[in-house]
Amino acid sequence: MASSIVTKAASAAPFDPRLWLQTFVSIGGSYALTPEPDRRMWLFVERCDAENLATVMAQIVGHKDRQDAVKLVIEQRQLGTMPA
Repeated sequence: MASSIVTKAASAAPFDPRLWLQTFVSIGGSYALTPEPDRRMWLFVERCDAENLATVMAQIVGHKDRQDAVKLVIEQRQLGTMPA
């Protein structure tokens, strides 16, 4: 189900980093972002089904702009400037 959400979103609308992060978490993923200056994003996937994970990750692998957008959403949530 989660994979169909991302696939439909990707084909119907521009990339939405909030939707991507929500879908990633819904399939069992979790994340962390290191502080400045590195701002490295860590994605934890041990609880994710491989098929769903492949579909979700395909949305950001090789797309630095999308990865940066996801980082920004995580950072805003950590700072409390965006609802979870």
